[in-house]
Amino acid sequence: MKAAVWGVGALGGFGCGIGDLASALERGASPAGTVRINTVDESFEAPGLLADTRPLGDRVDRRFLRRTEHFTRMSLLSCLLAAEDARNHGAPEARRRGIILGTGYGSTCNAFDFKGLAADSDIRKFSPISFSNSVHNAAIAHIATILEEHGPGLAINHFDMSVPLALMTACQWLDAGRVDAVLAGGADEYSRIMACHRRRRLPDGTPTGADPIIVGEGCVFFLLTRPTEETPPYGYIESAATRVMGRTPDPAVDADGVYFIGADGFNPDADAHARRIGGAAPAAVYTPLYGQLPAGTAFDVAIAALSVKTGILHPSVRGISAPGEIRAARSLGDRRIHCVKPGAAGEWGCVSISAARE
Repeated sequence: MKAAVWGVGALGGFGCGIGDLASALERGASPAGTVRINTVDESFEAPGLLADTRPLGDRVDRRFLRRTEHFTRMSLLSCLLAAEDARNHGAPEARRRGIILGTGYGSTCNAFDFKGLAADSDIRKFSPISFSNSVHNAAIAHIATILEEHGPGLAINHFDMSVPLALMTACQWLDAGRVDAVLAGGADEYSRIMACHRRRRLPDGTPTGADPIIVGEGCVFFLLTRPTEETPPYGYIESAATRVMGRTPDPAVDADGVYFIGADGFNPDADAHARRIGGAAPAAVYTPLYGQLPAGTAFDVAIAALSVKTGILHPSVRGISAPGEIRAARSLGDRRIHCVKPGAAGEWGCVSISAARE
């Protein structure tokens, strides 16, 4: 079930490209912007880690982009970045590629904006583009068109578990020989509804700890192939899986591994898992670099891929109050990295990545 990672395309509040993500890791922070949110009761500025898709204009005909919206543009730019990165690293030629997009919110941010017109019933604001992009697999259709791909395409919507499921499906497609390569990843758009909800629930914008909650957006795609004799730059995805907590015992902690945990300070269960894991193994939380979003696991996997490539583990950006917390840069060695996401509904997702082929 292993998959070789040849390219990574990352886009988020930290910038555009895997190089910008590496720079954010070095700094330990990403610059936050603001989003104007209007409600029936008030208008306010909410913090947000926002993605800039303007570099897409240098890669795709601008006339085509007029038929897309922000979610599709993020996904398309991330796919193109992953493909470019893979070519630069000498990825093997693929005759047939599949596309898999995991997303928590999907097109709902666009759909909510579209349905919001019902408040004033102003038909002059009706947008055929918004309507045609209000289905989850619209982004994949646009990606396949630009890349001229004729392989299978799949959109997976399972909120916090969407990225582990997308990567698990990608590994299965490769293992079964259905495709020669897969562009697989996760994307979520900035959710104004979530930002408003968090402001109402936590007026001061802070969770139980000292870290502010910042809603984010962005996309990460990986170009994956079956293992070959050539060594991929970002190592191998060893496994991707999900489970429902409570039905089985908590997963045992791999004391010889390293854990990247998707804890954003808002889900108490995620913080509890971070402390439990950090008590038995080296662990880090990088959520402040990309913000809170259901597809956040994709960013942790990208950071893990960078760690495999460079052999360096970066300090945790958010404290987890556990003895295993990675507080300073250190060597990765031959350890595997487990990217864990405790879901809001009691699920548990994990993607494991390492440099070892066997």
